[in-house]
Amino acid sequence: MNLALFDFDGTITKKDSFLDFLKYSFPAGQVWRSTFALLHWLAGYKIGLVSVNRAKEKVLIRFFKGLPAEQLEQMGEKYALEALPRIIRKSSLAKIEEHIQNGDQVVIVTASVTQYVKPFASKLGVSLLSTEMEVRNGILTGKLEGKNCRGAEKARRIKAAYNLSEYASIYAYGDTKGDREMLSLANFPFMKHFGH
Repeated sequence: MNLALFDFDGTITKKDSFLDFLKYSFPAGQVWRSTFALLHWLAGYKIGLVSVNRAKEKVLIRFFKGLPAEQLEQMGEKYALEALPRIIRKSSLAKIEEHIQNGDQVVIVTASVTQYVKPFASKLGVSLLSTEMEVRNGILTGKLEGKNCRGAEKARRIKAAYNLSEYASIYAYGDTKGDREMLSLANFPFMKHFGH
C-alpha cells in the first residue's frame, strides 16, 4: 500500500478556507470589526514579529471563545455542505480519487481546524490530521489544543500516526513552505502540483 498526504488550503482548495469559513459563518459586520481589532496581530505576523501560532490563536479567541463546541460542529458541517465545494479544485479531487482507487491510504494534513474539514474528509472516506481547538466543559476556549498543524508539526503528526516504513511509496502534495517538512517525508513530493 502507498501513502498519499495532501495539504488542504491552496492544494485541495483554491484559496484560504479558514477566512472563507469565517465569512460564511459570521455576519459581515462582525468579520470586519474583528479583523480591524486584530489588525496589529495580523500585521505583526506578516512582518515576522508574531508567530503564525500566536496570530491564529488570537483570531480563534476573537471568534470562538465561549461558543459551545457543538455549535462549531454544526457550523462546520453546514459550511462543508453548502460553501466549501465551490472552492475545491477539481484536479486535486480527481487525484485524491485516483489514489483511493489505487488502494492507497489517503490523509489530509492541514492547519485548518477540524470542524469543517472533517465532514469533507469523511465524505471522501479519507483520514485527517488537523489543528484542534481546546474545549473545556463543552465550551471552546479559543486556544489551540496542542500545536498548529503546519511545518514541522505536520511531519511530527504524520510520523506519530503512521509507520512510514510500512508503505511501498509515499506521495505528498503541498503549496507553501509550511508543507516542506511533510514533502520531505515523501518519495514523490509535489509542490503546487495543481496550479495557482
